[in-house]
Amino acid sequence: MKKFISILLMAIVCIFYSSNAIAQQEIYSENATGENVEKSLCPFLFEVLSETELTAKVSANRVAKIEGEIIIPDTTNINGKTYKVTTLANDAFAGCEGLTKVTLPTSISHIGERAFIGCKSLKECNIPNGITTLAAETFAECESLVTVVIPRSMETIDHSAFRGCNNLDEATQEAIVKDYINTIYIVGAIIVLILILFLIKRIKRGRCPKKNCTE
Repeated sequence: MKKFISILLMAIVCIFYSSNAIAQQEIYSENATGENVEKSLCPFLFEVLSETELTAKVSANRVAKIEGEIIIPDTTNINGKTYKVTTLANDAFAGCEGLTKVTLPTSISHIGERAFIGCKSLKECNIPNGITTLAAETFAECESLVTVVIPRSMETIDHSAFRGCNNLDEATQEAIVKDYINTIYIVGAIIVLILILFLIKRIKRGRCPKKNCTE
């Protein structure tokens, strides 16, 4: 009888661990294009950030083979609730050497440190408008990186964000710099124009005879 109970307990334990392993392996959610599919490992793992604001962060599912182009969805379903994907976790896709292109949704407002470090095949990535900071080593050692679309909202880029990105298109960088320079010129021209108009008005007031002045 004791032997039978021991065998039964062992069988229950084996069933538990095997079902748990299957649950971890068969995460069926969105695929790389954000579509619901079956029998395909989801390349993303989502973690709840805030239950009140229904926000979540995303990182790579290391069990799945991540290669080629991925499109990160702007929402995800967790336990029957829809969460807005707002954050790329630290080291989110670090070391995903088969990754070639990443499209981030406009819902992303924060990119963690080392998010794409060591993605040696990554050639292109957009950064959504609203991102203000590129953290340390965000794209470090991305040897194949050629194009990064940087939004107008960007305020700070860490000095190590593009470390080792020797193939980053210089024209892209120059275009970004020129855009900011043009903006500075326009703002400066407006300020100068305002000052000129102010001085003209002051001069006119100074020349006006007191008896004829109505101002």
